[in-house]
Amino acid sequence: MHAILFAACLLGTPATAVSQETAQEQTDLARLLKMVEQQGEELKKQRELLDAQAATISEMQRQLDSAGRTASRDTAQPAATETPAAMPPQISQEQNAATSVPAGNAAQPAPQTAQTAVTATEGEQNTATATTGGSSQATAEFAAASPEADTSEQTDYSEATETASQRADTISFMMYDRTQFKGAFLIPNTDIAMRIGGTVKANLIESFNSVGSQTRFIVGTIPTSNETEESQRQSQAALTVQQSRLNFEVRQNEGLDQVRAFIEGDFSGNNDTFKLRHAFGQYRAFLAGKTWTAFMDREASPEEVDFEGLNSRINVRQTQLRYFPSIARDWNFAISLEDPQPNITGGAGVSKIPDLVLSVRGFVRDRWNVHTALLLRQLSATWEPADVNTPGYGSTADANGWGLSLSGRRFIEWFGDDRDNLMVQFNYGKGYGRYVNDLGTIGGQDAVFDNDGNLRALTVFATYIAAQKWWDQSLRSTFTIGLIDIDNYDFQAVSDYNKTWRTGGNLIWSPTGNLDIGGELLWGERTDKNGATGSASQVQAMARFSF
Repeated sequence: MHAILFAACLLGTPATAVSQETAQEQTDLARLLKMVEQQGEELKKQRELLDAQAATISEMQRQLDSAGRTASRDTAQPAATETPAAMPPQISQEQNAATSVPAGNAAQPAPQTAQTAVTATEGEQNTATATTGGSSQATAEFAAASPEADTSEQTDYSEATETASQRADTISFMMYDRTQFKGAFLIPNTDIAMRIGGTVKANLIESFNSVGSQTRFIVGTIPTSNETEESQRQSQAALTVQQSRLNFEVRQNEGLDQVRAFIEGDFSGNNDTFKLRHAFGQYRAFLAGKTWTAFMDREASPEEVDFEGLNSRINVRQTQLRYFPSIARDWNFAISLEDPQPNITGGAGVSKIPDLVLSVRGFVRDRWNVHTALLLRQLSATWEPADVNTPGYGSTADANGWGLSLSGRRFIEWFGDDRDNLMVQFNYGKGYGRYVNDLGTIGGQDAVFDNDGNLRALTVFATYIAAQKWWDQSLRSTFTIGLIDIDNYDFQAVSDYNKTWRTGGNLIWSPTGNLDIGGELLWGERTDKNGATGSASQVQAMARFSF
């Protein structure tokens, strides 16, 4: 019996051990599986958390980009063009074009101000506010001012409704990407992006009595009683597409910076020939080429149907070298050397020293977008009296010129729409007449030669006020009044330009983001040195398609 029990123990012990070992392995495996399952759950939670964080970052980036775009446009149309994407520009496309804004560093969101701009090309004012300047770290004349000038666009860059004026007249400080350079494409086998834009515009113009021009309302050319009787002046009508324009823009990234070039022309030359409007290049806060003068405030340029635009606003495009750094979050500074081109009566202007322009743009109490500028220039000319036998004929004379400009735009909510805005400008100085819209068109208003061959700079005061009212999401009106007053010398002819008034009102409808249809009623009066006057009125209608 004992032997049997002993044998059974010997046989049973290994089986028991094996059974216990197997059970332990199963327990360890179960724990391991449970740990893997727990880690899987933790990884799933971490993945969900990361996805949520990524979504939050993406939304914050989108809001930041949107805020940057809004700030770069916020000055002129609620935002240099930020009203609903379908909203058209508020200033002249003229000003917007080069008004175009220089390109620069894209990493920073645009400061809430300084360089929105508006566009007002030769006189036309579309609502696009193009930014005109700013530091390489800010998002761009403007705008512009800018305008512009012709102006402040009301479109969002992320939308397909960006207008031609915004494309043309905005110098933006953004790196190239398809959200900031809408409609651009990469040139094959290069890293250069290119965009083609422009407008097709048809105008019907009816002058109730002649104003000296069939296609524009130029107050300075209105005949006075020194020239003809009111009853002898006849009405005139014209249909024109001269204001249509075409532009090309290219951008190329260089590290964290961007090189930009812009060129634009319209068909306002003789017999509808193509005429250069803008041609400039930009790198960071440096610009070289032909575009709107730094003395001009494109953001305070009202939207008009008339290609000429307000008589008293600063409105010049010329070749220049400009540096425009940011000096604070909401302020920009610009210094510019510009082509002088003296406009002289009684002689031929001589360009000796570039005009110097210093300007500052920014926000005051978050309400007014303010622009102030100082112009310093030397006027030189050769004396050419009517009698070539006059002693001193052909001699050269000099005179100093200067000008001060203060302007601004404020958006108001008094009438229920925060896109409503008020614009004002005051200009004063001696020898700066060429920079004033009407005087530059007439010519010879910088200085005059006296009877002894001395060059005498003309003192000019020019001012205007304009208000824009939005009636609904696509219908708006702009009302303007402008004054120019020249301090004439005793030796000047009795028929010389002394004073002009111009007032107007329009109604513009934008059924789509790139189509504007509108009409405008204009009235103006010119007064000569001896008090002789002449007045005229005109109606204009237009249809404009931007691409």
